[in-house]
Amino acid sequence: LVKLLTSSFVCVCVCVCVCVCVFILSAAPAVFYPFGLAAGDTEHVETGGESYYSVGLSTPFKFFGRTYNQIYVNYNGLLTFNVPSTSGPYSPTRGAEDFIAALWNDFDDYFNGVFSYQQYTNGSVLTRATQDINQYFSQVNINAAWVFVVTWRYALQPNPAILFQVVLISGSGQSYFLMNYGDCAVLYGQLEAGYDTINSTSYFVIPDSTNGNYQNLKNTTNVNVPGRWAFNAWAAPAIFYLFGSAAGDTEYSLTSDEGYVPVSFSIPYTFFDNTYNSLYVRFHFQCQSTVNMNANVVIINSFLLDLN
Repeated sequence: LVKLLTSSFVCVCVCVCVCVCVFILSAAPAVFYPFGLAAGDTEHVETGGESYYSVGLSTPFKFFGRTYNQIYVNYNGLLTFNVPSTSGPYSPTRGAEDFIAALWNDFDDYFNGVFSYQQYTNGSVLTRATQDINQYFSQVNINAAWVFVVTWRYALQPNPAILFQVVLISGSGQSYFLMNYGDCAVLYGQLEAGYDTINSTSYFVIPDSTNGNYQNLKNTTNVNVPGRWAFNAWAAPAIFYLFGSAAGDTEYSLTSDEGYVPVSFSIPYTFFDNTYNSLYVRFHFQCQSTVNMNANVVIINSFLLDLN
């Protein structure tokens, strides 16, 4: 019986095949600042809602003459300073609001995604921002003291089909912002990338964002770095010459006095048949050749108002 059982023993080998799917996550383009949970961002996952978040700024940010202590991060690729916006371009109408349109579109209509943000006041991100701005704007010298990084990612399987970022930078009394672009899937409806200000005293639209060539944004630039656009946010409109302490001006701060400052010319200036070697710059927006306002004087009135 034992012999029979032994000879009847059958050895069965079972082979189990295990399929392992490995997703290779591609790194973000080099122009991007650190982002995501691994970088310490505050992150919001969206699944089709028209949402926004108000963020208090640890350092005020000057945007073309107006200073803000908070910002609205909108899911639709927009940063606004006064009120949130959940709609696509173009609402508000041009000139109604200060905003930065990283890539403004109705993403909530057809994409799920994530947007995240973080403020920095020390560390390597500030060092990088300082180097970037001083490289792109050779006429200024900035020491970045505050950086705010906002990143939008849509269709995250496994890498975002749409990826873009805005970096606000301030320091040394100046402010700038960067717009970084990665891949961009097919989008629908109206879209726009750029910025605008109240009354549109300063505005700019990145051409490829509105001419149907938006998928090429990762190859466009105004600073010779593909995928990056850099802008000066503290300057006056483009018609102005450089001014301020950063441009080397002699500056005076006045509070309530009706003050004036005499300025000597290095070269005599002829003004309607009369030649002058100096003038007086008054606080209430007036240049004049003598101090006594009751005398017969020569005046250049740029904008006369008792601002004091």
